[in-house]
Amino acid sequence: MEKHKSIWTSKEEMDLCHEIKLGKPIEKIAKLHQRTEKAIEMRLAGIFNKRLEKGERMSTLTNEFNLTEKQIKYYMNEFEENKKKYDTKT
Repeated sequence: MEKHKSIWTSKEEMDLCHEIKLGKPIEKIAKLHQRTEKAIEMRLAGIFNKRLEKGERMSTLTNEFNLTEKQIKYYMNEFEENKKKYDTKT
């Protein structure tokens, strides 16, 4: 992928959220952003995590992003697992 390990811009993050809201598949979003599917999932998880930490309800996220609670929790669990792997490498 061309943008491997490059920093996400706020516009790119907003575009990602919009594309998820429209129901675009992760595979297509990854190609549009020139990132891996895993990178897309990790960014989504980070967005969800921040918003939940700020006190937003899961139901708000499920409604806004047209995702189930199970899908959101999947992304967040993957994020935590990935974070653990990274933490053990450093």
